[in-house]
Amino acid sequence: MGISERLRFDFWSRLSNALLTFGPTVGIYIVATMLTDAFFMADTLDYVNSIESYLRADYSNFWEFGHLFWRPLGLILFKLVHPLSADFAGPDQQANIYWTLLALNWSPACAASSR
Repeated sequence: MGISERLRFDFWSRLSNALLTFGPTVGIYIVATMLTDAFFMADTLDYVNSIESYLRADYSNFWEFGHLFWRPLGLILFKLVHPLSADFAGPDQQANIYWTLLALNWSPACAASSR
């Protein structure tokens, strides 16, 4: 068995072990998230509007001490994942920013529930 074959086998072996280890927990987390619905999204829409206004260059209060890096991180991630989120959320910029912020919240929570 050559080096590339061993590396390929090692990759698939690690992937299958990770799926067996974390798959059920992540699956339960996804189902629980889909079955529950937030009644109130708090400041999420304010952050979406802030990021969208910043993209139009007509928002001067982008930085906030309470959530210092939330808007800039959301903006950076939106710019990075917009081509992917556009396939999921459609052409609406607000919807794309919303789903980017939601994924930013959801991913660490899912990772934490898997440990």
